[in-house]
Amino acid sequence: MELGATVCLPRQPRCSACPVVDLCVTRGTIDRPDKPARQNQKDICYALDRRGGSVFLVQRSKRLSLMPNMWELPENARRQRQPAMTA
Repeated sequence: MELGATVCLPRQPRCSACPVVDLCVTRGTIDRPDKPARQNQKDICYALDRRGGSVFLVQRSKRLSLMPNMWELPENARRQRQPAMTA
């Protein structure tokens, strides 16, 4: 049974019918219109590096909770916005 399709519904979660409610972090607060904005947002800059006709990618750590082991563009150490370069 998929909890996301039958119990953990975005607009009307049925927490009282959930078998894992004691383990749930959100307890019905995901995607609710009355939920306050996230406070831990940050800007991340990425670098596009082409090498010999290919794009340079790095692999995310397997210890990350969001998309572990996925390939992505490398983060740019400079966090300030720079004007777009033109060729």
